[in-house]
Amino acid sequence: MLTKQTILVIGTGAAAKAMAAHLVNANFHVLVSDKDYDTALAMADDIKSTTKNCDVEAMHCHFDSAWEADIIILTVNLGDQKEVAKIIKDVITQKILISINDEKLTSACSHFAALQQLLPNTKIVHLLTDGEDNIPAVFESSSNGLMIFGNDDEAVETVSAMLEAANINFTKVADLSA
Repeated sequence: MLTKQTILVIGTGAAAKAMAAHLVNANFHVLVSDKDYDTALAMADDIKSTTKNCDVEAMHCHFDSAWEADIIILTVNLGDQKEVAKIIKDVITQKILISINDEKLTSACSHFAALQQLLPNTKIVHLLTDGEDNIPAVFESSSNGLMIFGNDDEAVETVSAMLEAANINFTKVADLSA
């Protein structure tokens, strides 16, 4: 059984909403951060309205919320992921960072390599969906449209356990970022 961890979800799009909703249902402490605080607050309030007694809160600042979190999930587009990574890199050393994206595999792999170079002391795990149109569907319990990989086996196992606790199906694949 996992101890209650604090998980930061950066972004408020479809993947962020689906991931945060599953995580609060699995009894994780979820922080939501976005460049627009009001959007993050609206997402947190929406989750609270549909999930009673859940542990979710909106945060004003990526840096402060990343410092507080055990695991950070980037759900913003690839270009913005690099910008956010530059903001939080000093407070996520030795933490797990999950990068979610729906890009084609070739562009995703080059992004993952660049992200790891930018954050050499961060354990990066990648979740790759099979397309933006399918993002809400990949978080449904019957879907296998989510692939997980990374170059730190312990981090991949931690994220796998988190996804299982949140009732999110996935397929573990060999590290594609190498």
